[in-house]
Amino acid sequence: MSPTGRQLLATTVAALAFATLGTPPAHAAASSETRALCASSSVPCSVQAPVSWIEGATHEVAVTGNPRVRVRVQAQRVTLDAATGRARLRPLGPTVEIRTDDHGFGAADLTLPLLADGRAGGPVLLTLADTTQSDLAQVLGTWTQLAARTPIVRGDGFARRKPVGQELTLLLEATVPGTTFDVEHADGSAWHSTGTTTTQPCGTGVPCRVGYEVPRGLTPTTHRFRLVNLRTGTPVAHWRVVPAATGTPEAPAPVEAFPPVGSRVRGALTHGAGASGTPAPRPRSRNLDVPDAAADVVGAGGPVGHRVDTVRDASALLGVAALVATLGVLRRRRA
Repeated sequence: MSPTGRQLLATTVAALAFATLGTPPAHAAASSETRALCASSSVPCSVQAPVSWIEGATHEVAVTGNPRVRVRVQAQRVTLDAATGRARLRPLGPTVEIRTDDHGFGAADLTLPLLADGRAGGPVLLTLADTTQSDLAQVLGTWTQLAARTPIVRGDGFARRKPVGQELTLLLEATVPGTTFDVEHADGSAWHSTGTTTTQPCGTGVPCRVGYEVPRGLTPTTHRFRLVNLRTGTPVAHWRVVPAATGTPEAPAPVEAFPPVGSRVRGALTHGAGASGTPAPRPRSRNLDVPDAAADVVGAGGPVGHRVDTVRDASALLGVAALVATLGVLRRRRA
């Protein structure tokens, strides 16, 4: 081949390789434990936990990524700034150390504490313990719904002015399965039940519904109402009611969202917005303790997850392989 031909061939190969491989995307700085677990790993890195968790309970949490790496996992309560979207992470409970095996999988038991009296559950983010980022796109983790003795009270469809003699449905979130509640109103120093027979034990589904009525005959002034956890016998919420003929409609508070996490962590298993957890990968056989990196992992409530750079790199390698094969055929024909 002439020098001009060799130069043209080299230029073509370089151009095609660039077009196939593309320019690698920029990734934000991650925590040191995230880098140790994810950097250059052939296994998608992830933190995985059950999709729901009861306060005080112990569950297995898992990580995947680079082999023979030690990381710590911790639960975090997350507060989002509505204006900036930035997150503030507050540790909840202890950390647990996990060491990945030769195939990049590790798991350990983690116990979340009982919450303080009157503190509700809700979304909790499981992350690596050294995570401090305020941008959840830079955080490797997964969500779980923490259920507690004190539920999240979303409302009953009315503002303080509520209709009398009409069954109202109080919506609750993050309740412990099997718990029953009653609504009471104050008459002087005594409390009287106003709950209805439609109230059922709360299950695992959301929301939990508690029926009650504002009694007829109450004066059109402010009255005290409360929600009682019948399992513990303790009041868990208080509100004030003004009896009215029709009431003032007010939409229940929205369900607290699970924002997506880890979209800017290189090598992370990605999930759709709102994914609340992922199943921990189990060994494919008794003697092969390795997550199937080629298989899709379905996040609870979210779409199929993929390791983005793995798909991109695989496509690139296929393109280069096809190019090399084509060039080999051309050279053999010239010979």
